[in-house]
Amino acid sequence: DYTNGEFLVQELSGGPPAGADVQIKLLGEDLTILDKNADQLVVFLNKQPGVSNVQKSAKPGISKLVFVPDKTKLAEEDISIDTIGLQLRTYTQGFTLDTIKLGNETDDQDIILRQNAYSTQSPSDLGSISIPGAKDKPAVPLLSLGSLKLETNPTVISREKGKRTISVSAAVAKGYSITETNKKLEKAADDLHLPTGYSWATGGVNDENNKSVQSILQAMIISFLLILITMVVEFHSFRQALIAMLLIPITIAGVFYVFA
Repeated sequence: DYTNGEFLVQELSGGPPAGADVQIKLLGEDLTILDKNADQLVVFLNKQPGVSNVQKSAKPGISKLVFVPDKTKLAEEDISIDTIGLQLRTYTQGFTLDTIKLGNETDDQDIILRQNAYSTQSPSDLGSISIPGAKDKPAVPLLSLGSLKLETNPTVISREKGKRTISVSAAVAKGYSITETNKKLEKAADDLHLPTGYSWATGGVNDENNKSVQSILQAMIISFLLILITMVVEFHSFRQALIAMLLIPITIAGVFYVFA
């Protein structure tokens, strides 16, 4: 009944398989598109029975001001995006012109070009920035060329295989199947119909289990070949070694039968 925030209870993992019970990763270039689709998966998981602690890897951080240019007005004034970017950088951060040494100081000092370096800046002051016009045209105010809007700024941007990625993870309560929940999540990811250049991949326990199975299969194949080579050398007969190795499938079948 805790209403002042979100309360999460997680069981610590003492060994493999490690990671969340269910996890899916969205990969692409545009964080906005990834975040939008990740939110849909979060909503989907929250509706599933036995699923808890639904989390998204991208956490909103401090807000950021974004200038949205009006392409029509830019064309009328013959002003490029680069010109606006240079003026905004000069006003807020500045850029280094050169580096020199002053007096007996051992460290180099940067010469930085910046507007209003000694005044307190505020978001409202951005509207007073003047953008130089093209050729003989007079300067124009920044807000006459577009608008400012407030957006969330992620604290961490993760990459996998060269692409930005956002993951959605959750825990599955006892009595519910992790495998079935993963299958439902994968179907929901397919139903997103991600744009070209975007993809999804599973993670967490499911991914760890798949890696374990693949490594076991590789080890079994290598072991089979090494044993076969050893027996051929020992028996001096490929036929006798092969007959002996044919007992392995029968043995495995018996083991599975006993386990069942």
